[in-house]
Amino acid sequence: MKNYVVFTVGEKFKDLSQFTTFRQHVLREIECPCDLSLTHLNKILIGDVDIKEDFLNYTKDVHFRKKNVFARDLLLSTSHDYMLQLSESKKQLWIDHNIEFLKESFGEHLRFAIVHKDEVQPLHIHALIVPKFTNSKGEPILSISRYFDGRKMLSDWQTRYYEHMIKEFPDLKRGIIKSSAKAEDIRKIYGIINGEAEATEATREELIKANGILKVRVNQLEKQVETLAKKLEIKPELTQNYNPFDLSIKPITKFLE
Repeated sequence: MKNYVVFTVGEKFKDLSQFTTFRQHVLREIECPCDLSLTHLNKILIGDVDIKEDFLNYTKDVHFRKKNVFARDLLLSTSHDYMLQLSESKKQLWIDHNIEFLKESFGEHLRFAIVHKDEVQPLHIHALIVPKFTNSKGEPILSISRYFDGRKMLSDWQTRYYEHMIKEFPDLKRGIIKSSAKAEDIRKIYGIINGEAEATEATREELIKANGILKVRVNQLEKQVETLAKKLEIKPELTQNYNPFDLSIKPITKFLE
């Protein structure tokens, strides 16, 4: 099996509310189909939690143009099975090597980066790029097209990322050049889990990953039930077939007195 590097250029930020949504997701401030018992392992690598505030301070001298793109987010990762077999020291090397690539490529335009270790993809990095440049008149502007404009530039980024990563991880492969295949859209998988997307329209791989996330969530809930039952001294048989809508069952009042 070939193990590929994954460099995904995400959506364009055209509204300040997108900074809030991005923050809520990456900092787990909203519901996420991830393993909450591992969330404490996530770590901010660049920047801090005030993502929108940092953007506003960084661009306070910029005169925004109509339909200006404020930022773009990146997702850096590799094949699922490859990441699973790495030792902890190798995983840390992978993180450090990615940050080195981001800093060399984007400099101060790299405003935020976080590593996630609590999702089905066992290790990946989200980064946020704010493209602040100076035009020919010496005026500060935002120009995302200087980084990501057209298929060729995106392909070149894939190549640059691959060439950087194989310095430390020579067994990784670059994705197929000019492939029409798209990177996984995790929001689609979330949609399957939450019943917002038709499972019949999903690929086999998407269904497998959605199933894996659901298993994690079921295990989390079972642990929570067990912990709560112990705390409240509830016998297991009382909760196994409990129907909250059956009015003939007397409510537990011991802890409400």
